[in-house]
Amino acid sequence: MKRLGIKISIITAIVLLVAGIGMGEGIKKVKTGRDEFQTNCSPCHPDGNNVLKPEKPIKGSKKLANFKTFLSWIRNPVQPMTPFPPSQISDKQARELYDYTLAAAKNGWK
Repeated sequence: MKRLGIKISIITAIVLLVAGIGMGEGIKKVKTGRDEFQTNCSPCHPDGNNVLKPEKPIKGSKKLANFKTFLSWIRNPVQPMTPFPPSQISDKQARELYDYTLAAAKNGWK
C-alpha cells in the first residue's frame, strides 16, 4: 500500500510539473504578443481602438476571424495602416500578436 502511495505522489508531481511548464510557455507567449502590440500597434490602436479611423476599431474586426486573415491584413493592409513584412514581424511573432489581440479583445482590453 505504501508503494502505491509513493507511485501516485510521483505521477502527480510529474503531471503538475508538465502542466506548469505548459502554462509558463502560454504566459510567455501572451507577454511576447503584448510586447509586439505595444511596440507596433498601440500607437494607432490603443485599447483596440483606431486613432486614424475611429469607425474601424480592432474591437469586433473581421480581421480577427482567424490567423490567416489577420496575417494577410498586417502584411497588406489598407492605407493609412503601415504594412508589417516578415522582416519586421515574423510569422511566429504575428501568431503571438494575434493570440494576444484575441485575448485582449475577449477581456475588454484590460
